[in-house]
Amino acid sequence: MDLSDRIAIETGICNKDSFKKIARLLRRHPTTIAHEVEENRTFIRGNYPNGKDCRYVRTRNIHHLCEDQECDKNCCRCWKVNCAEKCPAYVSAACHKFERPPYVCNSCPDKKLCNKDKYIYSAKHADAAVTRRRSESRQGIRVSEEQMADMNSLITQLVKKGQPLAHIYAEHKEEIPGSRSGRCITILMQEKWQLKALTCAEKQVTGPARKKPQNPWDLRIWTSEKTAPMPTLKTI
Repeated sequence: MDLSDRIAIETGICNKDSFKKIARLLRRHPTTIAHEVEENRTFIRGNYPNGKDCRYVRTRNIHHLCEDQECDKNCCRCWKVNCAEKCPAYVSAACHKFERPPYVCNSCPDKKLCNKDKYIYSAKHADAAVTRRRSESRQGIRVSEEQMADMNSLITQLVKKGQPLAHIYAEHKEEIPGSRSGRCITILMQEKWQLKALTCAEKQVTGPARKKPQNPWDLRIWTSEKTAPMPTLKTI
């Protein structure tokens, strides 16, 4: 499902179309549309008085729910007391319309003036959320912590002996996940294993690289014998 399909879903919900009608337009199953809306809807927290969604928070005068006899504050206006757990007269004023299809408040006529918790389906935010989840699911490797520790000790010991990662991966394909040695290197750097702490002194030291001549006609860099300069061509 791409962004254009999600825009069609958002438009259909705002027009109060059913999931069956939207699914018929997109040639998909209605449960697919319902699952898309429930998974990728955006939650907007309500603005309740004193942060409490009780229906009587402005009218009741209750004390000592916090079991502090010296406190003279009204518990309905105190941030330390959770009315839903301690108050026997608690009645929730939250709206539960989003628990039924279409599971969002896009088509609600009181959406602009409502200060309760609500869900909104936005095609742009839904597409961004799906892209983010897909990207996060492809990061790292799917192994347990025990397998991770075994791989760490195996690769670190072999690298300390001077073996390259390509050779280690070729000899231990069954023990190292990944499709190629480049994947193995990425795993090592992302997971911050002990291999990252290895210094250059523990690796094989090679001589300086042979410098290439700046001018390909100058052969004196490649040979020890002195050669005569190349003759120049004269124009007639």
